[in-house]
Amino acid sequence: MGGLAVAWGLVRLATPMMEATVLPKGMPIQLNAQAIGFAVDLALVTGLLFGLLPAVTGSITDVNEAVKEGGRGVSGGRSTRSFRQAIVAAQIAIALMLLASAALVSQSLSNLSHVDTGMRLDNLYLARIYLPGDQYGKDRALASYREVVENISNLSGVESAAIGSNLPLLKLTMEVPFEMDDSPLLPEGERAGVGYTTVSPNYFQTLGVPLRAGRAFIDSDAETAVPVVMVNQAFVERYCPNGNPVGRRVLVSRPVLGQNGFETSVRAEIVGVVGNVRLGREAPEQKPILYAPTAQSVWSENGYLVLRIRSHSASTLAGVRGVLGGLENGRLNAQVTSLEESFQRQFSERRFQAILFGAFAILALVLASIGIYGVNAYNLAQRQNEFGIRMALGASPGRVIGELVSGGMRLAACGILLGLAGAFAISSTIRSLLFGISATDPFTLGLAVVAITIVALAASYLPARHALAIQPASALRKQ
Repeated sequence: MGGLAVAWGLVRLATPMMEATVLPKGMPIQLNAQAIGFAVDLALVTGLLFGLLPAVTGSITDVNEAVKEGGRGVSGGRSTRSFRQAIVAAQIAIALMLLASAALVSQSLSNLSHVDTGMRLDNLYLARIYLPGDQYGKDRALASYREVVENISNLSGVESAAIGSNLPLLKLTMEVPFEMDDSPLLPEGERAGVGYTTVSPNYFQTLGVPLRAGRAFIDSDAETAVPVVMVNQAFVERYCPNGNPVGRRVLVSRPVLGQNGFETSVRAEIVGVVGNVRLGREAPEQKPILYAPTAQSVWSENGYLVLRIRSHSASTLAGVRGVLGGLENGRLNAQVTSLEESFQRQFSERRFQAILFGAFAILALVLASIGIYGVNAYNLAQRQNEFGIRMALGASPGRVIGELVSGGMRLAACGILLGLAGAFAISSTIRSLLFGISATDPFTLGLAVVAITIVALAASYLPARHALAIQPASALRKQ
């Protein structure tokens, strides 16, 4: 019952940590009959197994061996001692594996949360706008976007606002065929693909993405103007490694609103280069991206409004919601959310994994320390007469304590070696949970070994110090 009560409390504690981005709403974390039944059955089987094993071992003990061992006062013989030590070594190995895993996942979480996003997240907010394609054509959608951006930009407290076709910090949903204008002309189906998104003027300024070369989009980059694009630094490094791409042209096939296809290819001039923006919480590398003006390429029913406010203000955000609510036949995200909070919310699953690994590691470490303490305390109790006689013959209490502690540390060393082997064995499995750190990081594994060693040393010394209370004269009388 005590275990079930603890489990109930842990579930209540864990539920707030598992946000909507981790589990669907139809899958709440809760204790049900199936989970309770499995836990109870497992506890009963474990109790019966480890309760009966000593009894069975005792019933088949060799009498001659027991007589020989009895002189030292050790119950159960070598086989029983070996079994106890093997169990404790296994506990230490599991504790080391869990401790190393918890440290690796925690370091990975720290790496993710401190990753350079390529933009300023402070005081940055976003809202999703959905304009159905059957009700909003290209011209009407563009007019609505312009109206929204203008009205929100005029609100008190809003520093700047813009519209983009892709949600910042998430992977791009569109890739288009393209090629550099000075490259051999290939059929559209054979051209390289590149990430594609459309943005309005002030988009990069609002996000705080630095302009590396050229200029940003301006209002004159309109529907009837010369087609222009901007590229990110990753595009330059891959396709223009030998010079400034500003002024060069690309042949690009732009997507069509409401259709699963592309327009006839157009030659667009590269007018600017911007810094890389991380796409996806764990994108291993920056991908090349073409940015086009929203006015020249309305292709998605979804638009993402980004706005930077001077300071958090409920009245400013209420004004933003009011402007969005005035969209005729448009649907929008009910929340105007902080991009910084959204960014951190992406890691809720990883955060829960780190807490879970840490909780299991602490539990395993406690059990391992109890195991080492128990083995050493039992060893001392069974060999008390032997130690008393040795002390009567001149052995110092410190030597006796040293022998007991060294026995516990040898046991810990065996467990550590097994744990390191296990950590390397599961490295391929845990690698998928990590970011910016190796699954066999020597420093992290070393810290885990040091922690286990300190705990094992303390668990070995505490029972060993009771050897100071042994009375040699009493041991001689018992003999």
